[in-house]
Amino acid sequence: MSTISIQVKQGPAAIPAGVVRKSTTVSVVDASGAAQAFSLDGTENPVGFIPAVTVAAGAGTVTISDIDGTGAVIGSPVVVPYTTVPVVQLASSGATVTVLTP
Repeated sequence: MSTISIQVKQGPAAIPAGVVRKSTTVSVVDASGAAQAFSLDGTENPVGFIPAVTVAAGAGTVTISDIDGTGAVIGSPVVVPYTTVPVVQLASSGATVTVLTP
């Protein structure tokens, strides 16, 4: 397992006039195909930040969709790929022995 954090960026394209973003949906699909969904409403600190998501090691995607007051997606979702590197566990190879008292 790996842990990722996500910071959603805003811009550079403006939301169309007359449309108000109510929230942002963030969907994470990890290397095992498991999906997790998060809803951001602008009250996060910092705004748009998800501090820790546990995922299977390997390649996955984060899909970001801005949502209006009716629940419709504004524009097109943004897909961001990511890859985690599995932790390599090394075999024991020795020890350091320190004499604490003579």
